[in-house]
Amino acid sequence: MAAPAMSADLEHFDIQGIVARGYGNLKASSFLLFAIEEPKAAKRWLAAVSGSITSAERRPDARAVNVAFTASGLSKLGFPPAVVEGFSFEFRDGMTSAHRRRVLGDLDGNAPETWAWGGPATPGIDVLVMAYGRDESELDAALSDIVTTSSGVSTVASLQTVALTDREHFGWHDGISQPVIEGINHSGPADNTVKAGEFVLGYPNEYGLFADSPSVDRSLPGATLLPDDPRGTGGADLGRNGSYLVLRQLSQDVPGFWRFVADAAGASHNGGETERIRLAAKMMGR
Repeated sequence: MAAPAMSADLEHFDIQGIVARGYGNLKASSFLLFAIEEPKAAKRWLAAVSGSITSAERRPDARAVNVAFTASGLSKLGFPPAVVEGFSFEFRDGMTSAHRRRVLGDLDGNAPETWAWGGPATPGIDVLVMAYGRDESELDAALSDIVTTSSGVSTVASLQTVALTDREHFGWHDGISQPVIEGINHSGPADNTVKAGEFVLGYPNEYGLFADSPSVDRSLPGATLLPDDPRGTGGADLGRNGSYLVLRQLSQDVPGFWRFVADAAGASHNGGETERIRLAAKMMGR
């Protein structure tokens, strides 16, 4: 096996910015979900969009765009089955299998059959575009090039958001327990720092191992542009600098949560705030 790549060798220019940063300075965001209808046209659109993708080299001041694909999206774009099989099982399996439903608690009223998208009875997702802006005008500017040039795809959903603050919608201070990725973002305490390979493909993780990533034969078109597989297969590492991402659209009953907490804490809905907060904090891990 080849020697593991060191964190100092991280190729920030080829790592998408969302892996390194939370874009806390970009208060507006929107998430566009697409299904691929015509692969050739979709490839031309993605080639055009690629020039707008934000890397991990620096923190953007005004806007950012990142792109993700599902296993089905890669297949529709022409990736051979053997290549797609090289990605992790969880990525290929998706979230609607019987096993995954049980693991995630997606049962009864939360079953995939009830989902607005991505379920067995609703449109599947092939491409996700994540757009961020300093304000709404910058977000619109980031989206305009993507939307106006889109071809070969159909829009399944456009997920809008409220302005980002330091509080999540249950009222808790957010973003206070994020790990530091070694070599990719700001430094921090050693006990809060993890190896880049825990998040980024092609680099060693905390066990000195490499996450599942497809290795392709050097004879395939374009393979000469890819780095060597660090696992020593002799092939090219297609997944290097990529990362896995999960997107879930949830409906959460905030007033219902606080009513439950008040009842469980033995306090009235209009009183006993200290007990309510203490119990809620324990439930939320705060």
